Amino acid sequence: MADIPPGNVVAAVRPRRDRFFIVITGLMLVIVLVGFAHTLYLRVLFDLPEIPAQLYVHGTVLTIWFSLAFVQTWLIATDRTAIHRRLGVAGVVVAVGVVVVSLITLAFRHVPFIEDDPGRAFGNLNTLNSFSICVLSAVLLRHRPAAHKRLMLFASLNIVLPALDRIGRITPVTNFTKSVFSTLDMPPEIAFALACGVFLLLAVLIHDLFTEKRIKWATVWAIVVTLLVAPAMSMALINTGIWPNFVHLFM
Repeated sequence: MADIPPGNVVAAVRPRRDRFFIVITGLMLVIVLVGFAHTLYLRVLFDLPEIPAQLYVHGTVLTIWFSLAFVQTWLIATDRTAIHRRLGVAGVVVAVGVVVVSLITLAFRHVPFIEDDPGRAFGNLNTLNSFSICVLSAVLLRHRPAAHKRLMLFASLNIVLPALDRIGRITPVTNFTKSVFSTLDMPPEIAFALACGVFLLLAVLIHDLFTEKRIKWATVWAIVVTLLVAPAMSMALINTGIWPNFVHLFM
C-alpha cells in the first residue's frame, strides 16, 4: 500500500461529508432572497405602498433564520462542529423569534376575517405548527446528527412556501405555471409554490433512499408532522377558540 504523506493523514481518515444539505439550504436561502426582493429587500427601488412595521420585523427574522440555517449546514460540511454547536443557541433564539413574530403578523393580517371566517388562517397556522414541532424535535435530538439535520431541514421547508408563492407571481413564472397546471382550480402562484414544495420533499426522500437505502425515521416523522399532527393542532386552535381569542387581542 502506498504511504500517505503526513500532511494528508487527517484528510485521508476524515469521512466524506454529504453535500446535499448544504445545497438544499442554500437553495432555500436563494428562494427567500429572490421571493421577497421586490416587496422587502429592494422595495425602496419601486413605487410601493407603505407596509406595517411588523412586516419588516417578520421579514428580517425569517431572513436571519434561513441565513443561519445555511451557515450552520456549511459549518458541519466543513467540519467546524464546535462553532456549529455554539451557534445552536442562537438558532433556538431565532426560531422562537420566528414563531412569535409570525403569530403577531398573522394575527394582524386576519383581524378583518376573524369573526366570519376564523378558518382562513388554517394554512398559515399549519405551516407555523409544523415549523415549531420540527425545530423542537431537532433540538431534543441534537445529539443525533442524522435526525437533527433532517428535522431542521423540514422546519425550513415548511416556511419557505410564502417565498415560493411570491416567485410564482412573477409574470414569466405565472405564465409558465398556467400552461403546466392549466387543469388545476387554484391561483398559479399557489400551484407553483406547492409544486416546488413537493419537489423539495421528493429530493429529501430520494436522497435518503440513495444514501441510506431507506427513508430515515426522522424524515418520516417530519412528514407525519406536516401532514397529520400540525393540521390537527391548527384545527384545534381554531375550533376551540384559542386562535380567535388571540386575534382579538390585536383588534
